[in-house]
Amino acid sequence: MVCSLAICMAACQFDRNLIKEDAGKDLHIIRYDRMVDDYVNTGNVALWQRMNTEFPRETRALIEDVLHLGRADNEDIDDSLIAYYKDPILVQLRMDISRKFEDLSVYEKALSRAFKRLETEDKNFVIPKIYAQNSAFNQSIVVGDSLIGISLDKYMGADYPAYKKYFYENQRATMEPSRIVQDCLYFYLNQQFPPTRLRIRHTLGQWLIHQGKIAWVVAQLTNKSAIDIAACQPATKAWYKLNERRVWNTLRNEKIWNSYDSLLLHSILYSSDAHPYFVNPHSRGVGLWIGMRIVDGYMKHHPEMSFDALLRYNNYDLIKKESNYGAPDKPCGGLCRC
Repeated sequence: MVCSLAICMAACQFDRNLIKEDAGKDLHIIRYDRMVDDYVNTGNVALWQRMNTEFPRETRALIEDVLHLGRADNEDIDDSLIAYYKDPILVQLRMDISRKFEDLSVYEKALSRAFKRLETEDKNFVIPKIYAQNSAFNQSIVVGDSLIGISLDKYMGADYPAYKKYFYENQRATMEPSRIVQDCLYFYLNQQFPPTRLRIRHTLGQWLIHQGKIAWVVAQLTNKSAIDIAACQPATKAWYKLNERRVWNTLRNEKIWNSYDSLLLHSILYSSDAHPYFVNPHSRGVGLWIGMRIVDGYMKHHPEMSFDALLRYNNYDLIKKESNYGAPDKPCGGLCRC
């Protein structure tokens, strides 16, 4: 997410207020993207030095993990970075980002509220350092240890012209600015609260509930409904609701629920999968919504449980059982809000 301030032509003219963090104030999104833009446009060596001394993690991640240009300490890697961003498509993208994301304060306030709420429940919760970057259409959110990078280029809006050349409709639907906050929270909480026993494989059912826990917490922190977190398109939301019973009757099958098949997991859980298990393109990601529905049922029976406690609680079988989701003794089969 890039901003639209005039580009500075020398390091001494660069506004340090764009990158400093103010202690004691609300969370601040560091405009690392502006520094990179200035360096690409001017080639000023002082800016390159600052990128490596003040933002070494951000610069290394951008060069090595996002753009895949090589090692950040390679000779002439700075020239490679400049050449990469000089591509005509990326030149236009950088200008468009600057115009669209001149002010990130609305996202700063929303993220600040969410992280402070989590911090009140656990004083040891690490509020991350957050910065903006331009990933050249490679990654939406970059997450590291106490670090979040927001790739503004992936949130230009579903109708952004350049997206039509590189992304499918279901992918473009996720590229709205309104999803920045929830994506930051979702991916950071995934990094902070992994499933237990990382060396042990987890079943599809366990993954659905684990991801459902995180997405459910994100929904509460952002005041959004589960369906709005799990799906983007109206047709997708409608498919989820219309086919909930059929989907659940399929997933509850012991062979599927206890499967370790990663391809099966992706086809059910992730909205980006090219071959959704339920075939209909609007079925993508339905597994996340089912996981959220199970967690929602569980939390209705445990209203006293804090977000922190839920995120750390990994008895997936008990969550499923006590959610009463799909319970046969309910008139609706447990697949409604009665």
